Amino acid sequence: MIRFVLVFLLLCIGSDIYGQVHNGTYAEIERLYESKKENDESALPYIERLLYLAKRDYDYKRVVYGYEDAIFYTGRVERKLAFADSAVAAALLSHKNDLIAKSYLGKGIVHYFNQRNYKEALSNYLSAGHYLKDSKDLYLQNKLRYHIGVVKSYLGYYDDAAKALEKTASFFSKEMSQAKHQTAYYNFSRGYLNSSHQLLIIYRMRKEWTRVDSLFGKVDGLVLRSGHGYAQEKAYLLKEKAIRKYYQKDYTTCIEELKMSYNQLKTFKDVAADALIYLYLAKSYHKKSLADSSVCYAQKVDSIFNQHLYVIPEIRSNYELLIAEAVERGDKKSCKYYTAQLVKADSLIVSDFPQLATAINHHYYPQLANGIHVETHRFFPYYIFAFVIVVGVFVFVLFFVRMRNTKQTVVQAMPIEKEVLVNLSRKYDYSEEVVSTILAGLTSFEKSKAFLDPKLNLSRLAKRIKTNNTHLSYVLNEHKKLCFYDYIKQLRIGYITRLLETEPKYLNYTIEALAQECGIANRQTFSKQFYEINGIRPIDFIKKRREVM
Repeated sequence: MIRFVLVFLLLCIGSDIYGQVHNGTYAEIERLYESKKENDESALPYIERLLYLAKRDYDYKRVVYGYEDAIFYTGRVERKLAFADSAVAAALLSHKNDLIAKSYLGKGIVHYFNQRNYKEALSNYLSAGHYLKDSKDLYLQNKLRYHIGVVKSYLGYYDDAAKALEKTASFFSKEMSQAKHQTAYYNFSRGYLNSSHQLLIIYRMRKEWTRVDSLFGKVDGLVLRSGHGYAQEKAYLLKEKAIRKYYQKDYTTCIEELKMSYNQLKTFKDVAADALIYLYLAKSYHKKSLADSSVCYAQKVDSIFNQHLYVIPEIRSNYELLIAEAVERGDKKSCKYYTAQLVKADSLIVSDFPQLATAINHHYYPQLANGIHVETHRFFPYYIFAFVIVVGVFVFVLFFVRMRNTKQTVVQAMPIEKEVLVNLSRKYDYSEEVVSTILAGLTSFEKSKAFLDPKLNLSRLAKRIKTNNTHLSYVLNEHKKLCFYDYIKQLRIGYITRLLETEPKYLNYTIEALAQECGIANRQTFSKQFYEINGIRPIDFIKKRREVM
């Protein structure tokens, strides 16, 4: 009897404790992973527990939020899309329009940001808009308006995009100043910074430098007050500041700030930002007459295009740069390849932009589907076609001049142009044999420490391993994930770092002597590259090694 009473009491107490834990379970689980960084999949087991409880309780709002967290913390795009689909399914079961709109918007963002699939992104934005028709949630409405504005900016409808984004910036700024809770302030301030970033892009594209500088003045204060938060937003703003330096002809600062922005954005895997950073690095090095570095970064843009088929009109100038460099070197094969890539990029613009423009005009903003928008859609392909013809003539003329100067005939140049047109739709492929031969050559090159030659450049290395510049650049970019400049930099700095770690006599060398030892021209370049690779200045590294010894 006593045993029965004790068991009964324990069950009652256990039930009461369970109820207390249950009430706080969601918050407790969220605290276990909320401090983790984006794409950190160690958060997923905790989110699975949260989803289990929410599904058990038929709490569809919690289920949607759980899947949104899963999207944020998983690093794989296919899983992000699967979680986004699950969020939409759960939201539909709730029969709550705002929640359904939010889930469609989230799915569209995955398609836009992680895949650069603008058609699918827009389709989901339009679905979100359908469910938001009668909504009173101003934050959600402005969030959708922001993302539609981004797509319109991508299409080149800068006037419409600017109007939408100026509205969202104004809304977020006002709400930010009135926010009473930290979470609300964070969301509104992020909305303001992201709206400002997109407006900076539009003003830059329209060369409205006064508005660019004025907007920087407004957002800088918020960035300074924000402390350690908003890492992604700060990196985007730094990117735009760097590009502003390019147009101010301060190419050195532009390069430094672009590299800083790139390092800060690495964890966010933003292909569009990477492509733009590489483009302006290529253009800046070109302006500084550093052809090897310029081509190195321009080839990185080409790699992104090959992997993701990502292209906007601004990026296409990358191929104009590569074609000009190839013509300057008399590299027919590279010129043929990059000309084909240029026309391929134009064909994507011609096919994608009108379809997106039609959808965005006739579904989301029907009142705008007239006048200049219809005319722009109707004639856009002809503008692109005309531009391609001009580029073709430009390339032909450059080759004609080049061939005449080297006493070659125009007839010899014509087959190159003809072959380009025949092979426009064919991807430029490399056989496994070619790739294996080049990789073997690079292994031999590394073992011989030939990278210590201070006069080494892309052409000399290509000649050494019996290939050409184009093949070598392809293998470096696709198989080592490095351009020539970064490849040699890593080898040289890695070599001198090992010497400093293993042979004490090098700790007594001057910085100039260490630079010469690893084939780098001067101490400034050496110090900068050493810091980029090791995250510490060489003088500080030497000091620490001496302390250890």
